[in-house]
Amino acid sequence: MGPMVLRTLLAVLSLALAAPPAPAGPDAARELRRLSSTHAAERESAQRWLAVHLAPADLRAVADAARDGDAETRRRLVHALSGADRHFELIVALCDDTGEPARALGHDALTALARAWLPGLDEAPVSAEDVAHAFADRSADVFSVPARHTTLRERIESIAVESDLGLPIVMTPELLEFDRPELRPALRGTALEILAATVREEGLSFGGVGARDEEDGPALLVVARRGRARHESGFDRLEEWCLAVRRDGADAERAALALASSGWPGALAWMEARAVPAGGEPVPGAALEGVLAAARRGLVAPSLSRPEARRALLALAAARLDSDDPAERRRGAGTAQALAELGPRGPRGEDCASLLLQGWDPHDDDEEHWMRCVVLEGWRSVDDELARRAIAVAQDPARAPGVRLQALRAVAAVNARGAVLDDAGVRRLWTHCAAQGGEEELLGLLGAVAGAPTEALHDAAAGFGDARYAAFLARWSLRARDREAWNAAWASAATDGFDDARRFAAWEGAARDARRLLGEGAGRAWLDGALAGAAGDASVQRFAAHAGLATSDEMREWARAFAARESLTDAEWIAFGHLAAGPSSSTVRDRLAEGVEAAGPGRAPALATACDAAAEALRGARRDQELRRLSRAVWKAVRDAGHPLHERLGPGRYPGRVELAPIPLGYRLRRPPF
Repeated sequence: MGPMVLRTLLAVLSLALAAPPAPAGPDAARELRRLSSTHAAERESAQRWLAVHLAPADLRAVADAARDGDAETRRRLVHALSGADRHFELIVALCDDTGEPARALGHDALTALARAWLPGLDEAPVSAEDVAHAFADRSADVFSVPARHTTLRERIESIAVESDLGLPIVMTPELLEFDRPELRPALRGTALEILAATVREEGLSFGGVGARDEEDGPALLVVARRGRARHESGFDRLEEWCLAVRRDGADAERAALALASSGWPGALAWMEARAVPAGGEPVPGAALEGVLAAARRGLVAPSLSRPEARRALLALAAARLDSDDPAERRRGAGTAQALAELGPRGPRGEDCASLLLQGWDPHDDDEEHWMRCVVLEGWRSVDDELARRAIAVAQDPARAPGVRLQALRAVAAVNARGAVLDDAGVRRLWTHCAAQGGEEELLGLLGAVAGAPTEALHDAAAGFGDARYAAFLARWSLRARDREAWNAAWASAATDGFDDARRFAAWEGAARDARRLLGEGAGRAWLDGALAGAAGDASVQRFAAHAGLATSDEMREWARAFAARESLTDAEWIAFGHLAAGPSSSTVRDRLAEGVEAAGPGRAPALATACDAAAEALRGARRDQELRRLSRAVWKAVRDAGHPLHERLGPGRYPGRVELAPIPLGYRLRRPPF
């Protein structure tokens, strides 16, 4: 389905929605007249009937009743309309009427619906400062978002969906109009801190609207232009967005996205009825974009699960990803992610796996393969043929690394195995993932679907010249329980030493894997060979102490040997600091304080690192009293204001605060890798 077809369908829908409504049926007209009866019982009976039977076709008659009736008639109409979300279409149509009585009736009914959904929506918004105060006493996890080329909406959605904030976050339509992918900075903190930093970086503001039933604080957050979020109620924005979706103009799609992110059930059901007519296929347009956006946040419209709707959406996603327009391609990726949320079965329990197989050709472009693998990952279908198709994509050397990575995700999601990857393929995948901080995910995927790395892969890694890649293959072998391959890789790495910081970090991860998966004894056994060949290598000793693989006797011997030396190199000072939690910790503590006190500008950075390593080791061993003694000794050593480490290691600055390992955000977002 190309762009021309989409525009044609949209035009047909617009004409259909713009057609004048049919006149009210005789029953509705009769009950509307009964609202003006002189008998209270008849007026009450008419209100109850209208609450159940009014339909969008009754628009003109309801508008006339609002114009000609008295205050009680209008009040009863408001109660009749606001009693159920199924009157949403009629209410919004009244808000869009040219007559003031009808507009007022629609406004009051929509206000009542909104209040029933979330109380306080028509009140002044809560400032960002008050929102922060409301969240101050809640325990919050620490999150991180990497520096990434992304849109503001994608970043906001990752905070809303993947963090512990627990609130919908709504971006106003005017912000979405010019939202383009940009390189946005890395951030770290609580979810609210990351949101505040993101908004501040963009020159925007946010406010809270609505009220929770059982706890203080707003019910949702609205991100808007600076100052606007502080002065408009949540309801003012909701009515404006509903009218924009109904009019289906230039800003209709952005309004639909804002409505969808609010999570208003009535609005979502209304957009679903407009986007997916009963028994029909989805109709491209603003309402459909809103329904798809809600599905990506886990609010799946039931009508999307029908096989006919799935088939049409698969074709729509493929057509969009095939477009040359970047915005249309982003819509295609969003459509695929919405499809992935539907699950493998239709509303009657029918298996929809065959829909993914239809038209899936091995010679398709990367876009088609990526889209189907995204959907398969979400559906987790047990169909064997789907698993074989995904494995074929993962093994295809002609495919882009991002496409092959997505295929691996799909294979792992359906619990299949048997993917065979050559050296070039694994290396390209590793390079792709390492650049985006996704090495851990790749390790898990390869261990799940590809077995252990072959001897040929290890041999090729030795000639590649990047120790991080060799460590990656070693960790893969370990997770696949290939001890022989792991042992050889480990011995080679330990013989070469760990002076390089990146090499140290890569192999430290490997050592921690060994201790966690196979026990401390196994990790220790592998280190023995390295220590025998490099007994005086400070980098190996530092590594052994930091990774928890050195024995007490070894740590005692190393500590005494270092303490007896008149001078130490930078590497030896850092290794010495890692021994602070060993059996000769008092020796380390005293010698370290002496070294700090005598440190000149050239040696100061290494000694600061050594002190940090000592603090980390003592904290990890929960030896708080010894850490306090070390801190006091270091403070005393740098007490002179002219000391090069006076500011770095003085009271209140050393030891530094323990930073919790952050939870990454954005891991659920599937971006097209092309």
